[in-house]
Amino acid sequence: MKKTFVNSTLVLLLALLSVSLSAQRGGGRGSGGGAEGAPPTLLTGYDSAEYGMKFPAPPDFSVFTPEQPGRFRQVFTPGKIIYLVDLMGKPASVSVKYSPGVTDADLKGLKDVLDSNPPQAKLPGYRKISVAMIKIGTRGDKDAVEYVFNSKEKDDMTTTRQVVFVHKGKGFTFGCVALEKDFASVDRKSLQPLFASIEFR
Repeated sequence: MKKTFVNSTLVLLLALLSVSLSAQRGGGRGSGGGAEGAPPTLLTGYDSAEYGMKFPAPPDFSVFTPEQPGRFRQVFTPGKIIYLVDLMGKPASVSVKYSPGVTDADLKGLKDVLDSNPPQAKLPGYRKISVAMIKIGTRGDKDAVEYVFNSKEKDDMTTTRQVVFVHKGKGFTFGCVALEKDFASVDRKSLQPLFASIEFR
């Protein structure tokens, strides 16, 4: 029974890894908090007692949530709790999804699957760059699986960095997408500071 449960959880985690640049570019007519037609309230960070996470908006990125979606209301499908996007510069974004009932054993199982048979291998232009265990958070002690790969979407080569971790019995996937030519700059300037700034509570 336990093996079946673990396998089911892995399926959920793998589903959370699905991400594309066009989806992240988002859109829609949703507004943020406030009256229709009013400018949205721009968040300067994320702070959730429910999920036990807090972090400031990384450099160049704006923060949106289901409660304050701005023009990205349609981006917030079930399970997606945070959307970070560079509104002024490079086409880059971070989507955060969660799945309940996830354990550290599931995290190890996910890494094994990504090492041996990643589902993204079927994507056009797919090339695996790395799969690794890393440490994140302000204390540098939270285990996470990091998965980096290239793929092609329409005429664009993109690089995706996915960071998956377990906290308070939930699995969280940060899916970071940028054009391949921009990724190194985005990763250095925004993504690395983001993962170093997450305060777990």
